[in-house]
Amino acid sequence: MEVVVTVDIDTFLEQHGELPLYTASESTQVSRGQAMRLACRLAKNPDILGVELFGSLTRQYYGNDMDLILTVSEERSMKFIALLTSWAALSGGVAYDVYRAESIIDVRQRLAVSAMPSLVHSLRLARDIVSPNSIDLFLFPADWKKRLAEIQGKMRTWDPQFMNNIAATAIRLPSRTR
Repeated sequence: MEVVVTVDIDTFLEQHGELPLYTASESTQVSRGQAMRLACRLAKNPDILGVELFGSLTRQYYGNDMDLILTVSEERSMKFIALLTSWAALSGGVAYDVYRAESIIDVRQRLAVSAMPSLVHSLRLARDIVSPNSIDLFLFPADWKKRLAEIQGKMRTWDPQFMNNIAATAIRLPSRTR
């Protein structure tokens, strides 16, 4: 099922402007250990099927941010991807929203919360582990690695290898037994 969301910038900001926003602050180092503890905390949310780590923390122990994939239901993941695609189209795909002075991490968290409102509580519970503005989130379906081309096509990112690059480094973090 493909979800298509088309809105103008005013409607988009009106609909998503009031969501909880974690303000960007100074850059801090995060660790793979923090990512593992965060995965356990996030996994308590019944809407989250799994947590995967990708990016710099898969190659080294410390990094500037924590790139996470939350595997969620098909409906929630497609809503997130549709919202992300709409935002990218409205903002020109830039990594910084000049209208709202938000970082791309803030924007993706905002869109993830819109697709999965229960995530607000999970992120608040995680504050003792890591600053929320250090967590870069993507919501993907559980079988996302089998659907790279499809998801890449829907996201229409500036990097045609974006999904392949994520898949090449992504590792599933231990969280809990279902």
